[in-house]
Formats: sequence, C-alpha cells, structure tokens
Amino acid sequence: MNLIYLLIVFAIVLSIIGFVTSSILLHINRKKGICAIIMFTVFVCVCLYYFYMVFFCEGTHLRKSVVSNITSATPAKSAVSAPVAQPAVVQPKPMPQPKTPVQAKTQTPVYTYIGTGPCKLVLQVDDSQEEIGEGKTLQVDKTSEIKILSVQRNGKPTGLTAHVLGLAIHTTPAASKTAVSQTGIVNDTGYEFSSKDFDKNVSGKNRHMYKISVYSPDGKQKICDFFLKFI
Repeated sequence: MNLIYLLIVFAIVLSIIGFVTSSILLHINRKKGICAIIMFTVFVCVCLYYFYMVFFCEGTHLRKSVVSNITSATPAKSAVSAPVAQPAVVQPKPMPQPKTPVQAKTQTPVYTYIGTGPCKLVLQVDDSQEEIGEGKTLQVDKTSEIKILSVQRNGKPTGLTAHVLGLAIHTTPAASKTAVSQTGIVNDTGYEFSSKDFDKNVSGKNRHMYKISVYSPDGKQKICDFFLKFI
C-alpha cells in the first residue's frame, strides 16, 4: 500500500499549495481567488471521498482493484541464497499399461421365464419408470439417462435379450465378450445409456430415432422391436 500513502501525501501537499495560492490570489483578484478556493475545496472533497472508499469500505470494487493492482505490480522478493544445484537423476520411463476394455455399468439381470404372447419393454428414464408395447415408440428427452429394466410377458420379466441398435459400446472388445451368440447380439438389459452414447449414422433418415430389438436368449431368433425417439 506504499503507493497509496504517497498519493495521499501528494494530495495533501497539493491542497496546501492550492489554498495558499488561492489566498494570495484573493488579495490580488477577489473573483479569481474565490474561484480558486472553490476548485481546491472540490478537489479536497473528491480526494477525501476516494480515501474513504479505499481505506474504510472493504467490499467496494475500487478497493479490490487498487489492492489487486498494487499486489500484482509488487516484484517478488529474491531469495537470499540460491541452493546448490544437484545433478539430475534420469529415471527410466515406466512401460505403458494396456487399457482395460469398457465394461457395462451394471450387471445384466438373469431371468429364466420366457413365456408366450406380446412383449412389453420396461425402462427407467431418469427417476421414472416407463413401459413400451410391441412396435411402439417412446419419446424421451435427449439429456435423459435410460436403462432397460426387463422384457416382460404377462407381467413377468423374461430371459429374452434386449439389444439397442447403434450403441457405441457394441464396437468395444468388452461387447464381443458379452455377446450372447456368434451373431454379435449384445444383451443391453441393465446397461445405462443416453443419446450421446449412440452412433449418429445408425438412425438414417429418421434422425434421433433408434430401435430396440428383442431376441431369444441365444440371440438367434428376433421376436419384436421397440423404438426410442430423442427430442
């Protein structure tokens, strides 16, 4: 804050010189002397106002900017004595570790019941539970997190495979290990995903529309389709 103190001393000295000059000028020319006194009085008032803002008002923008400017302009103190430089020891670089494949976020539930009749897809969309009938479309917000809970028949979860077409996870090595058959069908039941997890080239002409296909447990027989549309 040394610069602020110098400015205060400068303002005080300038005010004293101004009032002395004004008093002398008052005897020579009364009109000009009065004008000079008024001008220096205004100058003193302005200086007092800024001094008050800087020293007594902690939260003002003026005080913060003055203190930050003075702090940034103050050069850092140099060390008294520099330490003796030690010879650098070259450490061998560690060998890069192979990246582990991406795993599904949750384990896929195991159901043994298959049953007959129309299927119903049960999903969790954010904090709510939604259901889709065969061939129907569910519209969801593009920012929502979606998880397939189960494929049901007659109100019971089945062991059928729900495969979401276009998920980027299907192209990873982890997906090839979890595929239910040699056809590459991956059971996405229990996996949490959103619109950003899709390959955008899969939707084709219907932008933001994606298909969920239901297969037999071995992934060889397709049973029905459901559709997701992000809005």
